[in-house]
Amino acid sequence: MLCAWSDRLVEAFRIGESARADLAVMPPYVAGLIHNTLAYEAITLGRDVAAMQEIAAAKRLLEPIGAVHAPNYTVTFEGAIALLQGEAKAARARFEGTLEAIIAGGHRYTTSSAIVAAHLAEALYELSDIDAAETLLIDYLPVIHDGCLPDHIIVAYRVLARIQAQRGQYAKALVTLDTLQDEAMRLSPKEVDILPRLKAGDSYGAQARH
Repeated sequence: MLCAWSDRLVEAFRIGESARADLAVMPPYVAGLIHNTLAYEAITLGRDVAAMQEIAAAKRLLEPIGAVHAPNYTVTFEGAIALLQGEAKAARARFEGTLEAIIAGGHRYTTSSAIVAAHLAEALYELSDIDAAETLLIDYLPVIHDGCLPDHIIVAYRVLARIQAQRGQYAKALVTLDTLQDEAMRLSPKEVDILPRLKAGDSYGAQARH
């Protein structure tokens, strides 16, 4: 997970693959994290069936031990697949239910709630509920910025910039994109390539699988 947070995804995936053979002898929490990593890898490769298999394995390990944060990544990956498959309503329902449960459990402003909020905002945007998406992002953006994976940070800033542009708030949108550019340079220079297209306005509303 440390590799993923620092955008060293290739290294994270390599560790996950190398650990696959030892999953049966690992503690449930550690094995669940490995399955989450392998699910993330499968999603990035467009292998949704394999990702769902890893997600199911992670759930079987994490849910019985009452793990708090790792299962939220599992559910988030599940919802992300629904989004990528064009099932925005199903994704929204999954994210909203998960966020409500996290808040009810006393974890309103944590990395767990932030990753769900980032994806929920994306689902809301896809469903044209930009008021709800903007409210959610304003509430959670500081936590997303400080505690989420690079992909979640990029999604959050990108969606907020698109909402601001749709409202005609172009100066605000450019400030948001400049902030994203600064963050992208810190996290991973490769992500900066998306910014010229966003600033030109030809990628608002576009979907990309990282």
